[in-house]
Amino acid sequence: MNKPIFVWVKNIQFGAHLPTANCEFISSNNVVNAIMTAETARNCQFTHGLAQMVIAHDYQGNTVVCAIKPVHIQCTEGQFIKMVNFSHNKNEGLVGRFLKLLSFVSVKELLPFVVFILNNEEVLKLFMRSEASFKHHHCYLGGLFEHSIEVAEMTYQNAKHLGHSDIECQTGLVAALFHDIGKIYPALNMNNEKYCSGPHESYNLPY
Repeated sequence: MNKPIFVWVKNIQFGAHLPTANCEFISSNNVVNAIMTAETARNCQFTHGLAQMVIAHDYQGNTVVCAIKPVHIQCTEGQFIKMVNFSHNKNEGLVGRFLKLLSFVSVKELLPFVVFILNNEEVLKLFMRSEASFKHHHCYLGGLFEHSIEVAEMTYQNAKHLGHSDIECQTGLVAALFHDIGKIYPALNMNNEKYCSGPHESYNLPY
């Protein structure tokens, strides 16, 4: 089966006479119209928002939704599109993975981190576009964002696998996701979008 992709679902409508539903979603900044079974539409229990989706194409070239799973995150369509445009190479997959991680955070003491990153556009943009280092790991545009997501996914999955409590798993997720966010502040304070080396670099391996 095809690999799941992240899309923004604009609408799902059930067919009037057939056991099907029509799904309109945004992918790669394009609006796509697809068909799905009524059962698949009913089981997903939502009509719009961020979702992971598996699609295919029938012999007539129609887009068919094979599977769909909503990502429950307080984010608007406008915010999602803006984040995709912020990301290097307009990477919907990374943005979707980031928002999916944030959707796991439910502990009230940790929710301010979610609110902060989604509502501070200047910080969010630099976090998504910055390099992770000067000449070390992930030293390319968007490297910090990619590295942060990879570390958070690994931390959260391992914590769940080891049977830690929800609060421990979520604390690990938030800590991992933002463990390097301080790297953007030299550039932020200098009103500069280009990566600026700071004291944190001195603790890296030689580069």
